[in-house]
Amino acid sequence: MPASVADDVAAILNAAAVPATDGTIAKRAHYAPPWADVSIIGIAGSSGSGKSTLSHAIVSKLNLPWVVILSMDSFYKSLDAESSRKAFRNEYDFDSPDAIDFDVLVQRLRDLKAGKRAEIPVYSFEKHARLDRTTSIYSPHVLILEGIFALYDPRLLDLMDMKIFCEADADTCLSRRILRDQRDRGRDIEGIIKQWFTFVKPNFEKFVDPQRKVADVIVPRGVENHVAMSMVVQFIQHRLLEKSTHHRAALTRLEIGAQSELLSKKVTVMKQTSQMRGMNTIIHNIDTASEDFIFYFDRLSALLVEQALNNIPFAPADIPTPQGLSYAGLRPKGEVSAVIVLRGGAALEAGLHRCITDCKTGRVLIQSNIRTGEPELHYMVLPKDIDTHEAVLLLDAQMSSGGSALMAVQVLVDHGVRADRIVLVTYSAGRMGLHRLTKVFPEIAVVVGQVVQDIEERWVEKRLLNFGYRAAAWFGSSVLLVGLGVVGFFIYDASTYKSHSSQADVDISALAINPRRGGPKNLPILESFLDDNDSEEMRNQKGKPRLVILGGGWGGVALMKELVPENYHVTVISPANYFLFTPMLPSATVGTLGLRSLVEPIRRIIHGVRGHFLHARAEDVDFSSRLIEVSQKDCNGVEQRFYVPYDKLVVAVGSVTNPHGVKGLEHCHFLKDINDAREIRNKIIQNLELACLPTTTDNERKRLLSFVVSGGGPTGVEFAAELSDLLNEDLIQLFPRLLRNEISVHLIQSRDHILNTYDETLSKYAEDRFARDQVGVLTNSRVSEVRSESIVFTQQDENGKVITKELPMGFCLWSTGVSQNEFCKTLAKKLGGNVQTNRHALETDTHLRVNGTPLGDVYAIGDCSTVQNNVADHIVSFLRSLAWKHGSDPENLQLRFDDWRSVAEQVKKRFPQAVGHLKRLDKLFAEYDSDQSGTLDFGELRELLKQIDSKLTSLPATAQRAHQQGQYLAHKFNKLARATPGLQANEIREGDLDAAVYKAFEYKHLGSLAYIGNSAVFDLGKGRGVAGGLWAVYAWRSIYFAQSVSFRTRMLMAMDWAKRGLFGRDLMSY
Repeated sequence: MPASVADDVAAILNAAAVPATDGTIAKRAHYAPPWADVSIIGIAGSSGSGKSTLSHAIVSKLNLPWVVILSMDSFYKSLDAESSRKAFRNEYDFDSPDAIDFDVLVQRLRDLKAGKRAEIPVYSFEKHARLDRTTSIYSPHVLILEGIFALYDPRLLDLMDMKIFCEADADTCLSRRILRDQRDRGRDIEGIIKQWFTFVKPNFEKFVDPQRKVADVIVPRGVENHVAMSMVVQFIQHRLLEKSTHHRAALTRLEIGAQSELLSKKVTVMKQTSQMRGMNTIIHNIDTASEDFIFYFDRLSALLVEQALNNIPFAPADIPTPQGLSYAGLRPKGEVSAVIVLRGGAALEAGLHRCITDCKTGRVLIQSNIRTGEPELHYMVLPKDIDTHEAVLLLDAQMSSGGSALMAVQVLVDHGVRADRIVLVTYSAGRMGLHRLTKVFPEIAVVVGQVVQDIEERWVEKRLLNFGYRAAAWFGSSVLLVGLGVVGFFIYDASTYKSHSSQADVDISALAINPRRGGPKNLPILESFLDDNDSEEMRNQKGKPRLVILGGGWGGVALMKELVPENYHVTVISPANYFLFTPMLPSATVGTLGLRSLVEPIRRIIHGVRGHFLHARAEDVDFSSRLIEVSQKDCNGVEQRFYVPYDKLVVAVGSVTNPHGVKGLEHCHFLKDINDAREIRNKIIQNLELACLPTTTDNERKRLLSFVVSGGGPTGVEFAAELSDLLNEDLIQLFPRLLRNEISVHLIQSRDHILNTYDETLSKYAEDRFARDQVGVLTNSRVSEVRSESIVFTQQDENGKVITKELPMGFCLWSTGVSQNEFCKTLAKKLGGNVQTNRHALETDTHLRVNGTPLGDVYAIGDCSTVQNNVADHIVSFLRSLAWKHGSDPENLQLRFDDWRSVAEQVKKRFPQAVGHLKRLDKLFAEYDSDQSGTLDFGELRELLKQIDSKLTSLPATAQRAHQQGQYLAHKFNKLARATPGLQANEIREGDLDAAVYKAFEYKHLGSLAYIGNSAVFDLGKGRGVAGGLWAVYAWRSIYFAQSVSFRTRMLMAMDWAKRGLFGRDLMSY
């Protein structure tokens, strides 16, 4: 082992007499950078014994940027022509010491040991020759030399700090060598085996194995030997710590005399003129604007560089002037370059280029270690041939202790730059740093803008201190605020408990207890409610128009929340006494969210409009009598029916899942209600628990763990994603690992892609995410039958051939679109097939009035309805006013362009969804003016409107659409209520009052969202979309969090998400 680092560092303070430029003798203190006396670790062993793997493992364990692995393969000798031919025939002995150029290797290691740069040759095994280029190594703290002869040459042993011999079984070595030479060196197996038995194995016994005797550590099994690995890493770490301690101690000793001794004559401090002090005042002012700071600092940096140029050598030069005279001037003797110390030195670059526009620049990044305070070299790029330049400007914005400056100058000196050619330019410096630098390098010139105190409170530290005080104050205030909040909560909670009863006499109408009978079926008519007289506000509502809302979903709740309470006597009839937040329903099926987080009592919502709620089901409507037939079972389980009168009826009963005529759906689960979510969760947990029983066979276990989703829309996709999250995140923690290996999730989709209503790019993204999460997506597949233990479907292959397949399943979710419920079918049948032609929903006009019902009485919103966009059918009504104006029948009318513009405005007003197709009226007019007459006749106009009809699509059956329709009706009803006194005063009771008072409904698509398993996609329409990972998930959650119906549900959702992160999902069935 070489002498200790302490012996080397002792030389740091050895003084040497150096002649100064003024003829005096300056004492120079020697400085050694941290990478001087690099620690060299030698790793030897047989070919294929794992030397390279062990070397990389050591580097990984150390986790330092200054550890270099040097392979002895780089030092193979270049071959002559005969030897090269042998090498290509695999007959040249590369495993002999004679093949290695030990002289070059030793010299390069000695250079690195001395802190110099070393040029490492590059050897090509494909050409069996050294390449022209080399690889530079500079400033490593640790160098690992690995090769079969790393411990062979005694000169190498003298340079090493630790010697390791790596051994492995011969068969293992051979297999590794075969893989390496095939992959990296382009050899064939026959040649590799030939070399092994001809050269490698004999040379191992002769040359390699004896190196075990000089090794400090023998490592059997390579990286698998954790004890040996720890020993090596601990030794290197101890060595580096020891060197760091001595380096910092040497820097500290350089401070001696810094306060008492005068600055070196090579240090030039800028004269503090009024201009300099004025600029320094602006720069030091914390309130200076950034633009002013940059401007004045650039000016000051230019002055510093100009002063620095006085220190570079010039040569006399006589030049002719324009007047023909000779001027005796000066020119720089040679090239001037600059090296910028990042990052502060970059601030001086603008001033540099103002003075020397074409100056070549390099960069070094030196930063102090946070733990030790030792300066460290992280990055270095120097101008080419810098050692030949006449002067090198070293730019750094400030210099405090001088550690970074010392290291930067040392880097330049190591790269051949003479110290007397270096000029350090800095804006501010401390005396200690200047003293250190000029003591080690007395030849260097320094130009400094101002000398500051060595121990100075910096504004950064001051701000950090202020930030600490403020943070402590905020923390204390927060604790106090939280404490007051807790106390306040308990005080409020105590006030909610009632210690006495609050019974009193209640005024109830006799008709509320004993309603009169009537109507077509002579049933009780609910004309008064039990709570009509509970308050003065409720009594005032009795005389208002009766608004009955069937259903408590998105449309009905949006209507109630926007309705002005004083305008209507509101009644809500629904078989469910809660509002369900359906977009997050898939999350409730796997326990991500609790069931209570998605529901809000209808009575709490309707209380805002002082309305009434009936927990019942609508069965029929008598439009002529304005009576709704309602049913509900009494306490004995006997169905009771009665009538509820109305003035305005809003049908918002939703829809049911579309069965598509498939047999066996009784074996499937649906996801439309909160009870469906509970049943699905129980079924999933039940299947998982059954799969864990010892009596469950392998085939039965695989069937139980086969989950199938039929339908690739948003609901099916989000359920599959939530189920995949459950299996990947919670199942492996709480259930046997075997279950995760045997679980399968399949999603069956009849179209080419899942999420087929979304942009195709988003659909592909979702499919790729599912493929990564091992969710099988079966596209172009149609389910033909669902059996108790399997699902049968047909699939179209790439050639268009239809193949029937059967998939075992323990759970199936059916999510394949929507269809009419029985109540809507009853209404459609009563209104007649000529009026209601849609088999899937009730048809309404653009004012959401149900077609075929008395005008202004019955409305339908949400999934149970569809807006009829039959523009061409209203052509006569569009032309009526024009025909009267021109004195002609509508069928015989000839429309000029101005007339067509008037018709288009009517179409836009009555059918707002057609606005996007009526932007270029001139083009449409010219396109359908088939006879080029300059007018449109009745037939041409009909064809134009039919073309618009064909482009109008049905509105999506989404919560967004139902919500917008509910808000639209609320705003319309509010306006109708305000207009009613004026209409009654003018005796206007019939006609199209909706159109006279309010505009037609226009759906505005705000985008579609879908969760796809720790990712989300956003379809914004018109080909725009966004997809992403966790950030998109949080955005998806935030949007639905904001749309939640009440503060209570928002709080519950936030707590459920927090519980999932802290404790996992609820895996209980109940």
